[in-house]
Amino acid sequence: MNTPESYERLTRSRFGLNGTGSLWMAKDYLLQVSNTFAVERYRRWYFRDIQAFIVRRTATRLIWNLVIGVFAFLFLIIAGGTIYGGTTAAGVNEPVAFMVIGTVTGFFGLVFLAVALINTAMGPTCAVFVKTPHGLDRISSPNRIAAFQKISERLQPLLINAQTTPGGGKDMLRDIAAALDQPLS
Repeated sequence: MNTPESYERLTRSRFGLNGTGSLWMAKDYLLQVSNTFAVERYRRWYFRDIQAFIVRRTATRLIWNLVIGVFAFLFLIIAGGTIYGGTTAAGVNEPVAFMVIGTVTGFFGLVFLAVALINTAMGPTCAVFVKTPHGLDRISSPNRIAAFQKISERLQPLLINAQTTPGGGKDMLRDIAAALDQPLS
């Protein structure tokens, strides 16, 4: 009788240009689930096959902060100009209209500024790759260095255990190396 595999979620779904992706952990492998529109793809890496995780810092945080910062700056400049225009307006209702427009644009400017500050506080962004004997694969999530460090601490004992258990599998490189060191009888 087949028992269902139990999975532990390592990362939440992350939206990117290629859809969403999340990382799950089973007893002896990592599973990446990627969704693009109506297509769901799975990629599995067995712990015994993982040779390394390669983490490369990216400029994604800087780029997002620049884009968001430009919008925040523009909205705050517009807010300041309209509020100043409201103080010099001559009509009866004009100062009220200028103040309302200035308040609304100032609010949006502060929201963009808050988003940029939150993005900065989340820490540096990164790209994570898994190296196996079959090649190098990119993992869609995590995309922050701090999140990867937490996952790495969680996976390290499992990877060491899977790769150092004697007799864990006939196709393991260390078993072949151990066999080559033995004298022929």
